[in-house]
Formats: sequence, structure tokens, C-alpha cells
Amino acid sequence: MEENTQSLSRSIGDLFSSFRRNRSESETPSIELSEKKPLIIGISDIDHTLVFTNENDINDEEIGALLQYNITRLLLATDMSFTDDEMRLRLSLETHLKKRKIELLGIISTSDYAWHLPTDVLKKFYDLCHTSEFNIDFKLKKNLDKLTLALEQKEFAPIKELMKGNATNQAEPGTAYSLAKQQFGKDERSYQYLKERAIHAKWVVDTICSLSEIPRPGLKGLILRPLFTNPRWTENRTFVYFDDKEKEVEDATIEINALNIRASAFLSPLKKEPTRTKEYYIECIETHCKKYGVTKNPSPKESFVSRRRANSSAESAPSSASRTPSSLSSHSSSDDIVSMTGEKPAEKRTLKLRMSSTSTK
Repeated sequence: MEENTQSLSRSIGDLFSSFRRNRSESETPSIELSEKKPLIIGISDIDHTLVFTNENDINDEEIGALLQYNITRLLLATDMSFTDDEMRLRLSLETHLKKRKIELLGIISTSDYAWHLPTDVLKKFYDLCHTSEFNIDFKLKKNLDKLTLALEQKEFAPIKELMKGNATNQAEPGTAYSLAKQQFGKDERSYQYLKERAIHAKWVVDTICSLSEIPRPGLKGLILRPLFTNPRWTENRTFVYFDDKEKEVEDATIEINALNIRASAFLSPLKKEPTRTKEYYIECIETHCKKYGVTKNPSPKESFVSRRRANSSAESAPSSASRTPSSLSSHSSSDDIVSMTGEKPAEKRTLKLRMSSTSTK
């Protein structure tokens, strides 16, 4: 049994290595604008925000408002346990967004924040918290006072460091879902291993939200932190974020203000509420644009014209040997849109990629 587990662990390790290699080799679209205008990126919660009861009950009011502002690049932030139903719903949502011409940059899950921690640390901490001695339950808010005692063991030092905000080599946002998606419906054994690892990582994140020494330990604010603290994502970009939970909106807003990120968090009304209209979402986006002095994103046609102008300028420019260092780096990282799905675009476009390595042990 132990030999089988070790064999599976090695195969998953190969999967992680392959994932990192595919990430570094895959092509992702970039946008080139001569004006270098800030690009608006959409962020949305999934359950009861972008999707209500099932995959056929999608919030097209929110999608329509995003498209009206040419916000065609979207990140999803979700608290999920990687059940089969959750995976099927998210895969179906991906298909719907693709039909609406929205590029899904990735699905950030709760597990991502602790995904870089060693597998054995995640599992041992989860198992310890579920022994009869501790019997901790977040949903029932049972024995949460014992979490500190559980963390006293020396082997859980990496978790305590993460609680202090001392995260090093953290996983790229969206890693857990991307890996699970590769195996879901294909390799059940590997998928179950990843699912278990995701549950253990989520348990650590829930622990951090309960005991964190960092101020502002709200869940969505916490899992968006690696995104908001990465200049590769934030440079020359603004973010508009929707969530159905008022507390998550408040926590995300506190995080945004603390990090001085050009982002806005808005409450997404429930389906039954009369305020849930396309006009409501448009008003929210307008508020965001006025606050940060940005205009709506260029249309795909405008982007194409900008690229043609850039190409024409490049053809008429001096050879690379006579260019200044600044002209060589004129296409800065702020022009790169990094996709976390690991999928190559169907059509040929100007492509760039800057990805950091993902630590998975």
C-alpha cells in the first residue's frame, strides 16, 4: 500500500513538473496599445455571482456589462473543495464564457494560497486537526481554539510562516484548478490525489483566516493577495471585482486599500433581487472608471489597428543594432496578459509569456 502511494506521489510529481514546463512553453495572448492605456481586468466570484443554481443559470447581466466596456479578460476567484459537481459546473462555465468571447485567464481557488507547502505538511496538519483530541470543524465553528495548540508542533513551522505573511515561492494563482482540470475525467487516481491535496491546502487557508497574525484575514482578500502583490499582474492594469457576499466585498476592499491597488470591489445582487440588472453592473464599472480615471478597454478592432501601427513603426525603425536599450524593452511586462489556463489560443496572434515557476512538493 505504501509502495503504491509513493508511486502515485512520484507520478503526481512528474505531472507538476510537466505542468510547470507546459506553462513556460505555452503561448498566451498579449495586447499592444501605443497609448499604453490601463487595461481593465474583470474578477468575479462564481457561486451565486456569475452562476446561480446550475450551469444553465448564468448571470448574463454581469457578462453583458463587462462586454459593453470591452472587458474580455476575466479571472474567477472561488472557494471550492473540488467536488465533481463543482468541476463540471466550472468547465461548463468556461465553455459559456468562450462562446461569449471572454478569455478566462484562470480560476483562483482557496487552495492556491497554501499550495506551495509540502504535501506531507498539509496532510499531517489536516489529519491532526481531525483526530479525537482536536476534532476541529470550521463549518460548525467547533474547537477552533485548539488550532493554536495543533500548530505548536515543529513540523508545522511553514504554516506559521505563511500566517505571518512570510510566503516564499508561492504557487501561481490558479494552479490547483489548472492541475485538477488536466486530470478530471481522465485519470481518476491522479485527480483524487489532487483533490485531497486541495482540501488539505484549503484547510490551512481556513486556519489562517481564523488565526492569522496578518490584519485583514478575509478569505477573498487573502487568496487574491498573491495576484495583487505581483507587479507582473498589476502594472498598467485596473481590476473590477464582483462578489455576492458583503463580507467578502468588504474584506477585498480593505486588502485593495492596504496594498494601494487600482481595483474596486462591488456587491453582486442575488438573482431574486430587483437591482440585479445589466444597468447595475454598468453603473459599478462606471464608478470604477471615474475613480481611477480610466476609460473602457479598446475593442478588438482597435487593438488590431494598434498592433498594425506598432508593426509598421517597427519596420521603419532602425535596426536592432542601433536601437537604444529603452527601445528594446519598450514592450513592457504591463502589455502581457498571462493566462493561467495553460491553453493555447486557437488563432495566431502576437504572443508573449512571463510565468514564474510553481513550487509543488
